[in-house]
Amino acid sequence: MMYTQLWRCPKMMKIKDPTFFEGIRDFLGSYLPKIKNSSPHTVSSYRTTLSLFVAYLQNSL
Repeated sequence: MMYTQLWRCPKMMKIKDPTFFEGIRDFLGSYLPKIKNSSPHTVSSYRTTLSLFVAYLQNSL
């Protein structure tokens, strides 16, 4: 399984308040590349790291 697939994990879709994931999506899609002018590699790295963190939280709780 690729790490980027964790970001779209079905378990995450069960969250009733999607505000967290909307904020992350905006951060990765708008803030980093457009405002901070981050490279695509940086955005990909952040996405992978956040996906792993969410997977860790799901397994720990």
